Amino acid sequence: MHNVLIPSEVDSSSLSESAPDNTSAEKIIFFHAEQGKPLATPWQIALTRSKMVNKSALGKGIIVDCACGSGIQLAAHATHIQRAALGIELDSQRALASAVNLQTIAKLMNQQDSQRM
Repeated sequence: MHNVLIPSEVDSSSLSESAPDNTSAEKIIFFHAEQGKPLATPWQIALTRSKMVNKSALGKGIIVDCACGSGIQLAAHATHIQRAALGIELDSQRALASAVNLQTIAKLMNQQDSQRM
């Protein structure tokens, strides 16, 4: 059985693990499933990887992460490469954390875009 989580429609109230990412200038608060924090990719590393991937000749399409965990790398790819993204995660709490983190990054990017205008 599977569940579809839409980042703009999820609620973080059932998640207990959160921590600021000290590698981000904004000190972004990312959510994690229990014991997920040690496995999460730091935001600046995720952005660096996205810049490297973006230098490649990517075909058109959706970015798919078949083991998205906390969703931090997926969020970096989606925002830096500016593509739609789909994350797949077997653990329901990690999937929820991923959806919340994608929502957090989308809101941050929208705020930064509106400040530039």
